Amino acid sequence: MTASKDAVQAPLPTPVAAPALPATQGLLQLDTVLGLRSFNGRVDRYQKMLIRFVDLYAENGTHIQAVLANGDRQTAQRMAHSLKGAAGALGLSEVQHLATEAEQLIKNAAASALLTQVLTGLQHSLTLAVEEIVVYCMPRTE
Repeated sequence: MTASKDAVQAPLPTPVAAPALPATQGLLQLDTVLGLRSFNGRVDRYQKMLIRFVDLYAENGTHIQAVLANGDRQTAQRMAHSLKGAAGALGLSEVQHLATEAEQLIKNAAASALLTQVLTGLQHSLTLAVEEIVVYCMPRTE
């Protein structure tokens, strides 16, 4: 059976708008492409883990310094290691890099001045990352 020239063509369905994705422009700490790979592109799960990251690690640089001040290098090294893994999975490459550096410095009993400098940089990077995570995870009203 062939369609006639005069046949009325059914209207095309109206496209349904996709849910608004979080804005990613201007993010310097948070690589959402990298982070979403760990979550198979599931934005909802990724955002949930980002919020959990903020809850668990937002002050980790400062906490590591406090643990070191109490003489507990093993706990401080473990904290840096955990932060490194979480940051890597979420696309926080700068935080991951600094946590890796801190972990190695703690492990090798590096000079305290150098370690303090790295941990200060780590906390600064964490603070920036938390600010970006908050913006990325804010509900959109578009």
